[in-house]
Amino acid sequence: MIDTIKFKIRVEKNVWNRAYELKENSLVVGTGVESYIRYWHTPIKLGSYDRNINIFGYKESPNYIYIECNPCKLINGTNMYPTTLDAIKAVLEYVQGVCVDNLGDIPDLKLWMVTRLDLCATWLIGSEEKALYQLSVMKNLVTSNKRIEYDTSFYCGALKWYMKYPEYMSKTGDFKYLKKYDDNLAYELKKHAEGMLRAEVKLNLPAIKRNFKNISILTILDNEDLIRSIFERYLKMFYKGLKHKETAFELFLRLNNKYGTEIALKLLGFQNVYYNRNLRKQIKMDKSTIFRYKQKIRILQGGLIDDVKILSLNSKELVPPKEGLVEGVL
Repeated sequence: MIDTIKFKIRVEKNVWNRAYELKENSLVVGTGVESYIRYWHTPIKLGSYDRNINIFGYKESPNYIYIECNPCKLINGTNMYPTTLDAIKAVLEYVQGVCVDNLGDIPDLKLWMVTRLDLCATWLIGSEEKALYQLSVMKNLVTSNKRIEYDTSFYCGALKWYMKYPEYMSKTGDFKYLKKYDDNLAYELKKHAEGMLRAEVKLNLPAIKRNFKNISILTILDNEDLIRSIFERYLKMFYKGLKHKETAFELFLRLNNKYGTEIALKLLGFQNVYYNRNLRKQIKMDKSTIFRYKQKIRILQGGLIDDVKILSLNSKELVPPKEGLVEGVL
C-alpha cells in the first residue's frame, strides 16, 4: 500500500556535515538482499528498483537532511508485494538506528516529516495478454489532457498505471539486480509478475498536507483507513474520468475507418470472442492469425468501456500484503 517515502529531518550542523563528508560512500547494512546506503548533497532521480537508503541535503538548507527509501524493498527485496504498516514502522525504526550509528544524533522517528508518499496497489489480472488489453483500453478511454503514455504504462495526473512484468524484466528492473544475489528469488518473482497490473499515486508535500492533519510518519502510519480512502479516491476519480460508454457500433466505425468493412467485422467478432473466457476455447484459428488480429486491435488501442475491469482495494484480484520481514533486516 505504501511504496517510496521521502522525509525531511531537522538536524544539528555536525550531523549535516557528517552526511556531506560521507557523500558517494557506500555502507552495506544487510537486509537479506544486499543493500547499501548512499550519501550525497544534491538531489538525484533514481529508478524505482533502487534499494538504497538515500540520504542527502542541500547546501542552502544546512539544518535539514532528507532521507528517501522504499520500505517494501528493504523488507522483501522487492516492491512486487505490499507489506503491512506495522512492518513498515519496524523497518523505519531500523533505518533510524542505522542513521544514528553513522551520522550521530538523528531525531526520533516521530519528528520525521513526510514530503513524498507513494501509495500503490497491485492486481493479478490473470495473464500478460489480459493485463495489456486492460491497460490499452484504459489508455484509449482516458480523457485527461495530463495523460502521458508508453507501451506498457501511462500516467494520468498523479496516478500511474503499468504492467509489472515488463518493468521487472527491464534493463533497470529488479530481475537483473536480484539475479546477482538470489537467483531463485529472481526467477520466482519473474513468474509471479506475469499478469500483474499496478497503480501508483505519488503524493507531493502539498497533497500530503491536504490529506493529513499531521505529516509525521508515525501519525500517517497510524491512519490505515485514511490511507486506503485516499488511494480509493484517486482510483474512483480515474474511472469517473473515462470516456462515455462506447458501443460496439462506435468501435466498429473506428475499426472500419482504419481497416475497411470486411476486416473491421472480423476484428470486432474476434475481440468479442477472444476476450470472453467461455467462448475463447471455441476459436479455431492458427496462432499467426490470432497474433495478427490482436496486433491490429492493439495498434488502434480499441476497446469498450465495458471491457475495463473496475479494480479497487476490495477486488478479489488484489495482491495481498506479504507478512513478516526478511530475516536479518532487524
